[in-house]
Amino acid sequence: GTALGPALSIGLGMSKDDNAEIILCTDGAACNGIGRMNNSNTDMFYTNCARYARKRGVKVSLIGLESRSSNMGISTLGEMSTTTGGSVTTVIPLELQRSMRQFLDKKTVASEVITTVLWPKNIGPRVNGSIQNDKVSIVEYGNAPPELDMCFDFGLNKRGRRNLDKGRLKLDDLWFQVQVEYRKKNGEKVLRVESKRVKTTKKLSRAKRNTDVAVVTLCAIHNAAKFGGNREYKMGRDEIFSTQRYLDSMNITGPQIEEYDIFVEKCSLLDSALQACEKSGRMDDVNARTIYQMKNYLFNDCVVGERKNIANRKGHIGEIK
Repeated sequence: GTALGPALSIGLGMSKDDNAEIILCTDGAACNGIGRMNNSNTDMFYTNCARYARKRGVKVSLIGLESRSSNMGISTLGEMSTTTGGSVTTVIPLELQRSMRQFLDKKTVASEVITTVLWPKNIGPRVNGSIQNDKVSIVEYGNAPPELDMCFDFGLNKRGRRNLDKGRLKLDDLWFQVQVEYRKKNGEKVLRVESKRVKTTKKLSRAKRNTDVAVVTLCAIHNAAKFGGNREYKMGRDEIFSTQRYLDSMNITGPQIEEYDIFVEKCSLLDSALQACEKSGRMDDVNARTIYQMKNYLFNDCVVGERKNIANRKGHIGEIK
């Protein structure tokens, strides 16, 4: 049998140094010992392991070996990898060596990563499809790989809509501030603060003309995958559908046509996974892999041509300064 839980516990106990990484490699679901699947305490066990690992700065990744009868419980283990900054992939046995090299190349560059967004007056974050009145959004990511992209949706909050109805809303521009707190590999604690002024417009045609297709694509993928990870499959599909309706209403030209093709390709794949989960009422390994991989999709994979970040090619990955 597969004693995945005990192996994970031993790995966490052996990881004496921060910034360590545990790679779980399995060809089947955990069925022996603590953490075995289909047990009432399984989810809590892996949730507690994820919290402990993130607090220690330990990244947990999962490699599943594909076979005709394999069922590895990715829907349960995937959330643990996401929480700790790890990744989820499945490979055929002959590709295991190459996959291990790829995992080892993705070094953790920072731990205890916390991102804070300060929202402008009348603006609030969109959470689960609705605009909140929060003045601050805080996301604890844990361990950061060399490449990491985060998306935040926002809109008029309750106060903003009230001012809009009374004709008192003035949004010629908005000021945003993002604070990123993290610990470097040498133990040094760092706080980076970025403030930016963003111009706004009341003209829909101008807004569409200045829409960045790659940013919209990445945001849709992240949001839909997050809904999927929370078992809210219909909301994930609605996210994709509404984004496609908006992009289809634009007069997309030039390089953004290719970026729109990326949206269609990736969101079609994600939508198929969400649809399958919605119909069956459960998340199998194949669809879980798609959903959890999309949760960590990168902006660099949404752009084409000169917009791609050449610095992130092999051999040019740098450390957070």
